[in-house]
Amino acid sequence: MCTVTLEYNHKSSEEMETHRKLRDAVLEHSRKSMSHIIARYV
Repeated sequence: MCTVTLEYNHKSSEEMETHRKLRDAVLEHSRKSMSHIIARYV
């Protein structure tokens, strides 16, 4: 017989949200910086 204890890790959720925001910011910056180059070829 065993006992399983589950504990919610609030920090993990915060890290995921931070990662998501950083990823979105990088993608947005990439779109803005490449838009003039892409527009040249369209």
